[in-house]
Amino acid sequence: MNFLEESGLKDDFNGPICYTPDGNPLVGPAPGLRNMWLAEGFSFGITAAGGVGNYMAQMMVNGEAEIDMASLDPKRYGSWMTTEYAARKNEECYDHVYILHHPDEERPACAGLRTSPAYDRQKAAGAQFGRVNGWDRPNYFGPLDADENFDHDSRSFRRGKWWEYAVDEAKAIREGVGLIDATAFTKHVVKGPGATQFLDWFTCNKLPKVGRINLTYALTGSGTTRTLLDILIARQFALQEERSVA
Repeated sequence: MNFLEESGLKDDFNGPICYTPDGNPLVGPAPGLRNMWLAEGFSFGITAAGGVGNYMAQMMVNGEAEIDMASLDPKRYGSWMTTEYAARKNEECYDHVYILHHPDEERPACAGLRTSPAYDRQKAAGAQFGRVNGWDRPNYFGPLDADENFDHDSRSFRRGKWWEYAVDEAKAIREGVGLIDATAFTKHVVKGPGATQFLDWFTCNKLPKVGRINLTYALTGSGTTRTLLDILIARQFALQEERSVA
């Protein structure tokens, strides 16, 4: 790039780094724009430059990188994000740069931005919330008299205090019955002629029977995991497809 030698310095900005709300950069195709790629929002950009350039080139040429890039996908921020949210989470990232980080830690800034209709009842039942796609959703249900620092103080590089509560929940659902709030999940309706054949091709598990649900993966062209899906075959859509085929 010899032109850089003669182009001159047009502008010089000296200010805070533009962290993203979760501290991870934006790497990948820009949502809604063709042939527009993003690699920005780095906290220590020069240290990641080589790896990001390599995996970005793989996405451009091959359609995907050899490693999972989902946590850097620009699409993880949608229209739900506000300026206030971005500003407060940016400040929070600065506070967390040089502290000890534990696995699956949750950061409190802007908690409650998006809540489900069951939020108050979940909180009253001891829910310890995490954030997914802007939504507050229970990570587990702790003691009813837990103080506000319970989850923070439960963190560990091994099994934290939350472990016993997660075990109880798993046993309750496995041996009895449980109710799961799926508000934070992205939902797609696939219907019409060929819907069953499409899902059978798109996923790698056997499709459930009508009125049942199962867990399955959607794979990439090279056989790696694209995403995890819960598939429910609704009776009304199954009947519609049968009529369309008939």
